[in-house]
Amino acid sequence: MTDTIIKKDADPKRATFDTPYPISASLTVLKSSAEYKTLIQASPELQDLKIQFDYKQANNGQCKFSRCQFYIDTNKINEIQQLTFKGCTFDHCFLGSVDYKNVRFEYCSFSNCDFSNSRFEYCVFDQCTFTKCSAYHPEFIS
Repeated sequence: MTDTIIKKDADPKRATFDTPYPISASLTVLKSSAEYKTLIQASPELQDLKIQFDYKQANNGQCKFSRCQFYIDTNKINEIQQLTFKGCTFDHCFLGSVDYKNVRFEYCSFSNCDFSNSRFEYCVFDQCTFTKCSAYHPEFIS
């Protein structure tokens, strides 16, 4: 069953408070960096999407993610592995409850994003900026 009712983040402690969650029908599964490149060439701003990255060892070029969600409600662990995001902007994004493994964020900006309950294993944030972000119970492993 897909949700059609727009739900909003109801937790006033999170940076994404009152931001609408993307609906299930917006799920975009990217199986290769070529699919990512095709998607951002068509629209350099990805908005209101649930995004699942099903590929590794790739550089993801500049993109603006607006009100996107990387956590996908499935029975498997939500992982993003061995990817580099370079020059990306994340605005009001739901980036929590994800296992990030060997992920690099270079020259990225994060505004009003939530990283709660995420696990960062050997990750790097190089020359990134954070404005009004939240991260309750994150785990960092290096």
